[in-house]
Amino acid sequence: MRIAMIHTPFRARFGGERQILRLAIELQSMGQEVEIFTNGINEGTYPEFFDKVKINVIPYPIAGILPSA
Repeated sequence: MRIAMIHTPFRARFGGERQILRLAIELQSMGQEVEIFTNGINEGTYPEFFDKVKINVIPYPIAGILPSA
């Protein structure tokens, strides 16, 4: 099964960030294909987890989506 997880930026070490990373890794160990989508990442927050799961950084605002002022 392919699973997409969406989360706010990984800026600091908080409980929600750790939970989503551990859940993604656990799902992968069960044979699932998991990707996390976020709009920002601080590489120093969870380096022990970031290399174990695929993380896609989608910058905000997405060019062409929001009307220009």
